Amino acid sequence: MTDTDEDWFDPDIAAMKLEYLEKSGLQVYRNYTRAFEEHAIKRFVEALNLEPLHLTDFRRLVALILSEEVRFLPVIVCAFADDVLKATFKEVLPDRIPGGKEACSAAMVRSRT
Repeated sequence: MTDTDEDWFDPDIAAMKLEYLEKSGLQVYRNYTRAFEEHAIKRFVEALNLEPLHLTDFRRLVALILSEEVRFLPVIVCAFADDVLKATFKEVLPDRIPGGKEACSAAMVRSRT
């Protein structure tokens, strides 16, 4: 093994007292993990860019933040985040699965009554 064989390791992996094969395995795992994470982030951003950005609810939230007392802000912001999370969850559920979008909609209607 030459010095150039170990040039492809990240500094923290190169500094470990492991055999070449063990270091190689760690480095390959890290490289694949990084590549998959970067690809997932890229796909997530692309998916977000496909949807139009609706700011009406956000504008209402900002107006409430500016007008309400400070002690009520955590409740207001958490309620807004909860609504956004419910809507996002409903959108990403596949169609025609038991307990899917229809069940989620029915549960939301029941919780409001």
